[in-house]
Amino acid sequence: MLSLLTLLLQSKMHSQNELGVKIGLASYDLPQYEIGSTHDLKMSVLDATYGFQLGVYGRLGLWGLYIQPELLFNSNAIRYKIENLGNVDTLSQIFTTRYHDLDIPVLIVITPSIFKIYAGPVGHYHFDKISEFTSKTKIREALDNLTYGYQFGGGISFQGFTLDVRYEGNFSKTFKRFIIDDKEFEMDKSPARVIFSIMFAF
Repeated sequence: MLSLLTLLLQSKMHSQNELGVKIGLASYDLPQYEIGSTHDLKMSVLDATYGFQLGVYGRLGLWGLYIQPELLFNSNAIRYKIENLGNVDTLSQIFTTRYHDLDIPVLIVITPSIFKIYAGPVGHYHFDKISEFTSKTKIREALDNLTYGYQFGGGISFQGFTLDVRYEGNFSKTFKRFIIDDKEFEMDKSPARVIFSIMFAF
């Protein structure tokens, strides 16, 4: 990935190649559903918040098409609802975990006129999270470090800028696991998302 971006930088003198910065905002689609419950606790997904992306991209002309690899820092948060079933009044609390990933799309780009059409795979390396869960909540969570998905969409370019919108889905639906009262449950729905972004060419 890094060697390909370096190659693009070295060959920037060719007009068909491009290197730049990308900033994006993602709208997540994650339905409310129950993850699991024990005698004392029930855990559900409440919603997913907007996420953002920041990183670099390259575009390499090849056989009349373009290959566009990207390296992006991505951050998003999911809110979980925890119900205390052991309490007479069934108390509930909301906990949030913010996830930090490196997203690595590698896209095929078709460019009729000023328009662009994208499609290709994307890898997600999950390297960090900031969670409100503590030992007192009796809930722990674990992540798969690497998951895969796909993207497709379109954009429009003008004067060194590209505005685009993409849809992203996931091949793996099971990537988060929770231990609730020493029982393990899997989060079996991955959030799809729509990504709005702007790219600036160097």
